[in-house]
Amino acid sequence: MLNINYRRRLSVLLLASGVLCLAGASAGEPGLSLHYEYFKDANDVYSYTPGFDVIMNLTKNWKASISAEVDGVTGASRTASVTAQDGVTRASKIPTLVDGITGASKFEFRKSQTTHLTYSNAGDVVSLGYYTSTENDYFSSAPMLDVAKDFFDRNTTIGGSVSYYDDKFVNPDVNLQGSADKNLISTQVSITQSLTPLTLVSGSVQRIHSWGYLSKPYNPVVIKVQNPTDDEIYSLHPEVLPNLKTARVLAASLVQGYTFIPDRLGSLRINYRYYFDDWALKSHTMDAEWSQYLSDGLYLRLRYRYYTQTRAEFIYANYAGTETYLSSDIKYYPFTSRTFGVKLAGQFPDDWTDNIWWIPSAWNVKCDYSVRNTKGDANLYQFYAPTSNYNQISIMTGVDYAF
Repeated sequence: MLNINYRRRLSVLLLASGVLCLAGASAGEPGLSLHYEYFKDANDVYSYTPGFDVIMNLTKNWKASISAEVDGVTGASRTASVTAQDGVTRASKIPTLVDGITGASKFEFRKSQTTHLTYSNAGDVVSLGYYTSTENDYFSSAPMLDVAKDFFDRNTTIGGSVSYYDDKFVNPDVNLQGSADKNLISTQVSITQSLTPLTLVSGSVQRIHSWGYLSKPYNPVVIKVQNPTDDEIYSLHPEVLPNLKTARVLAASLVQGYTFIPDRLGSLRINYRYYFDDWALKSHTMDAEWSQYLSDGLYLRLRYRYYTQTRAEFIYANYAGTETYLSSDIKYYPFTSRTFGVKLAGQFPDDWTDNIWWIPSAWNVKCDYSVRNTKGDANLYQFYAPTSNYNQISIMTGVDYAF
């Protein structure tokens, strides 16, 4: 049987490897975490995201947590402008777009926060949460409920969760009569089983039901207009998606700890996720993470993620403009992506934190790089080089203060 230090280290590695249990709301230790993330992609869309997380012990069995972020984003909104006319040179008459991808959109801010109140006692966990997100033209709110119960000497955990999202799109500059509502209900059940002190397996089933305005006015579809001349004239059509969608997600994880290096715990996590919905879109995700303690307070994590999906049933390479549903959003088209990540995290010496109040207890640095096999294509609003694949990078750094 592992001693208490190994148990603590294993739990840290499991969390660092991304194993999310429904009881996770009660797993964090009291303290303050500060983080900052920078994101950039092939479309020259940038985001800068500072944020914080606070966990507080209210009583022996009650905890409260607050998480908040502020995004500064370029290129978040896209709006169609007038059509370019060039009959003199008989060049292609392609619509001129005003959007962040072409560098025309302003810098926008998004604010989000999540609050949880959690009760835990001898393996029984009930957590009630509330999420809000506010943008210039979009508002989202969601109450959330998570429950979990341990069985068999706390080696088995069965959990369930439900959340309801009430979203509203408000933008007087687009033709939506000023607003549009979107709703979503997500339910999930999961089971987590400890096979040995170093082996953990879990599985979950999730159902996601969405209804309302599921389209986006910022993704118009470029359609070539048939005409008797040699000119290539294009028109813009608004995206139109069905107003109902039901999706299901099946997921399984395996976490295996090891002690190949004496007194240096390591772990390997492998996760598989299968998604399918009634728009005929299916996806497969394989995610692997390797974590290794390099010293008592320093660990390294390497990550590889593979993702592939099919197209939605109403998605085509070219539209005539008479279809019931049409979209230029790449997330409904077939593609494959790969993500490579590295994270280094450690703890500051105790004598530093004891003697200098502003020194944090821990730190971390993370970098993820993703590439997708979709070339630049103006018809799909991917305004980057048509000879290269889409790519993006995110860098996050953070510090923790223990209470």
